[in-house]
Amino acid sequence: MEKNYKKYSKIFLFTIIAPIYLYIIISYINDPLMIFHKPFFNRDVVLYEDARTQNAGVINSMSEKFDSIIFGTSMIQNTSADFVSKKLGGTFANISMSGGSFDERAVVLDYLFKKKKNLKSIVYSFDGCFIDSDISNTSNYSYLYDDNKFNDFKIYFNDKYILKNILFSGFKLKNEKQLSLNYPYNWFSHKRHIATFGGVDKWVEYKSYKRIMAAMNDLKETSTKKILIDSPDENFKDQLETSKKYIEKYLIKYIEKYPNTNFYIIMPPYFRGRFAKYIRSQNLANIHYGIVRYMANLSDKYKNLKFYAFEDMDYLDDISNYKDTSHYNIDMNNYQINSIKEGRHLITSKNVDKYIKISKEKVINFDIIKLNDEIQKKLNKKKCHPVEDDI
Repeated sequence: MEKNYKKYSKIFLFTIIAPIYLYIIISYINDPLMIFHKPFFNRDVVLYEDARTQNAGVINSMSEKFDSIIFGTSMIQNTSADFVSKKLGGTFANISMSGGSFDERAVVLDYLFKKKKNLKSIVYSFDGCFIDSDISNTSNYSYLYDDNKFNDFKIYFNDKYILKNILFSGFKLKNEKQLSLNYPYNWFSHKRHIATFGGVDKWVEYKSYKRIMAAMNDLKETSTKKILIDSPDENFKDQLETSKKYIEKYLIKYIEKYPNTNFYIIMPPYFRGRFAKYIRSQNLANIHYGIVRYMANLSDKYKNLKFYAFEDMDYLDDISNYKDTSHYNIDMNNYQINSIKEGRHLITSKNVDKYIKISKEKVINFDIIKLNDEIQKKLNKKKCHPVEDDI
């Protein structure tokens, strides 16, 4: 009886463990994310759209293809690495992560600098996440960027990959441009993302898109509030210091540690309506401008840091340039890189006061009430697009 028990126990364990080991072997051979190696069997290199996981494979298996990176959020995912390489020199790869906060990007930067210490340049989007300074949960992908290669197999036990691995199928994406490091995670090639460019009429037409309705509601709420930019509360100084510490920990430390790497820091020019919300908060705008001044002063301290900002432009007043209150059209991505090349919009301690003065004047003079009235009138008249979306 005991012998039979041991026998069947071994059979039971084998039937469970053997398939797991077999799947691990299959995952290693197929390795669609290129975590362990370049594709076998002359399979095409295809980049999966989730940059947080795919970038590990890019660094492990494709790092010889670039000496510089574009690293930000959706604000610069549409920036062509080929265009930047031509303008700034070097060979760039765009590894930007949608919604990637500074602390999330630090996980990747730590790993990248271990693998490739001689990065020539980094174009980095300086998004507004520093205002909240909340630390993101990176546990679902950070293990791909540690020194333990065995735990990397966990990614292939995600239901996204199991069937693909078992069938030995590659990740064939509809957009062939995602086969290169030019802008593999771009969104401008997706119709659902670019449908709302064109102004108020387009926003109203696509009001069934949740992000558009949220944007219009935000503008409506903003239009009812008074300007408070000159009335910071007692928490302002502490909040500003928290933002500075966040930036120091997750960005400035790399600028200090790698003086031979050029850091081109771009502050994204959000739609003016978003900044109109900032100035109606007691602290948001003041933290924003405080950090602009902080970065401008740091550019004097670090020779490898150049800081660019664009809020003194009329571009931000035109809603047709934006698909929502944050995301601008691809022409701005090209303009930003040309500005770096030509030395425009560079903010230093010498011009930061003038820049902030102009930026404040433009947002204070922005007629948010008129814009909201236009939106509300058309909301009740214009037929909306029937597609529901949550992007």
